[in-house]
Amino acid sequence: MPAADSGRSTADPLAALARRDLRGWRGLSPGTTVADVAAVFAVDREFAGASPLGARFEPAEWMAASADAFPDGVRIWFRGEHVVLFDAQLELDAPGDSLLAELGEPEARWDAALGPVPLAGSEWVYPDRGLTLYVDPETRRIDRLLAYEPTTLETYAAVARPHTRVDPLPEGGGV
Repeated sequence: MPAADSGRSTADPLAALARRDLRGWRGLSPGTTVADVAAVFAVDREFAGASPLGARFEPAEWMAASADAFPDGVRIWFRGEHVVLFDAQLELDAPGDSLLAELGEPEARWDAALGPVPLAGSEWVYPDRGLTLYVDPETRRIDRLLAYEPTTLETYAAVARPHTRVDPLPEGGGV
């Protein structure tokens, strides 16, 4: 993804992300590596896998990481040693109104899902900030965040956007 602010240290955005501090977020520093992440997050190279990302279905590997601000952990996606994407579930006690107000209108609102429930317009994409939030349109709660290098909407969709699929509930709602 194209570099936007190559003068920043890779540790600065990683430290902010580890605290879940997204005020003024401007994306991961270009060139962030797995070693950079391991200096700030506790990484677990044993809990790992691989899957394609983006519309181009480019192969990527992932591994788990943790930080106090992310009790459910973080999935770090990478190609080679280059970090492509942070993917984390959030458990917020309140709506994300103050963060959403600071970020302003996203460049795109795509349909996504909260578990098995499709939610129209719930994937809020801020590619120039290297941030995508999954927002419940009714409650404005932020359920998930994706962090990456600042880029264009087209590049994010092509090489970094995770594949999501909504599996409908069985008829009658049972299992």
